[in-house]
Amino acid sequence: MSEKHVVILGGGYAGLMAAVRLAQKKLPIKLTLIDEKPHFVERIRLHQVAAGDRLKQHYYAPFLAKSGISFVQARAEEIRADARELLLSGEGAPERLSYDYLIYALGSYIPHDQVPGLEGAADSLADLPSAERLREKLKSKPGRIAIVGGGLTAIEAATEFAERVKGAKVSLLTPLLDPGFSAPGRDYVLKTFDRLGIELHEGARVSAVEGKELVLGNGARHGFDTLLWCAGFAVPDLARRSGLAVDEAGRVRTNEALQALSHPEILAAGDASAVAGMDGEPYRASCAMAMPMGIQAAENVARLVKGRAPKPHNAAYLFRCISLGRKDGIIQYVDKFDRANGKIKTGKAGARHKEFICKFTWRSIAYERRLKLPLYMWPKVKKADLQRAA
Repeated sequence: MSEKHVVILGGGYAGLMAAVRLAQKKLPIKLTLIDEKPHFVERIRLHQVAAGDRLKQHYYAPFLAKSGISFVQARAEEIRADARELLLSGEGAPERLSYDYLIYALGSYIPHDQVPGLEGAADSLADLPSAERLREKLKSKPGRIAIVGGGLTAIEAATEFAERVKGAKVSLLTPLLDPGFSAPGRDYVLKTFDRLGIELHEGARVSAVEGKELVLGNGARHGFDTLLWCAGFAVPDLARRSGLAVDEAGRVRTNEALQALSHPEILAAGDASAVAGMDGEPYRASCAMAMPMGIQAAENVARLVKGRAPKPHNAAYLFRCISLGRKDGIIQYVDKFDRANGKIKTGKAGARHKEFICKFTWRSIAYERRLKLPLYMWPKVKKADLQRAA
């Protein structure tokens, strides 16, 4: 069997997990991981960075040394899928890189061009440099911090800043606070906002940014000194520009085995994949779903190299974990299809649970690389679950 070149594009939760899992296989393959950054970023901790923390850096090159995985720091400019070739840019990177199989795991980001005047006016938690810039800004003169968005990132940032940033007056503006909470979960979050002095404007829609003011849909204005934009969802447009079949958001359309519909030698994992769960609904963008998808992509590439049929992806939910500052948190338990039930864990127990998950996420990748064993496992949906949900 001739050696196959497997390229993993994106070194986030899905991509790095895929690379580490594939490296364990005794296969005639050459493995290459490509990322624009020199190191892995724990995105689930970036709100902590903005509030004052400093993260330990996990650089790809030393981390992957002696693992059989080559690292190339580069930006992918185009996928020439018919030729099975990537066009790259970056100092010291090859201009072209051919592959036999490609795992597309470029993740997602929050766009900053959604309303007039937003671009250049808002801070972001999209990456480590952005979080570090926000940290330095909040050190000097935090003043009025306006956070736009009602998802988990917005909630975590609001509570973190309200608890830890001296002199900050935090407000959160959103059309709707995350609907993934049960009634007890929502009540607990609202009580936490009250305790920390966070001003919630639910039902607010931002139509423009003018100077240091948000213009709302009803004509009202909301002033700020620092604006953090946490609303919306987007993925890199590389797949669309390269002619792959994508959905309206630009995510790669795949079959149930994560193979791109237009090019089955490309497998997509993580936020940039449009694969649906067992209930037909898209998976929620999260590291909890990205890591299983990365592993499934790796396992399916291994099967394809061996001449076997790939297996469908199957992952179930357990809970949502949200930090509410360093000493508080909430674990919202859900069914296997991510629907909240009445069970929650809160307070210090919730905070400890959240911190355990954050540590477990990185350590799962690190231990698999170090021990060269398939240690990470996840819950799956069974036929009985589908019948009960029907």
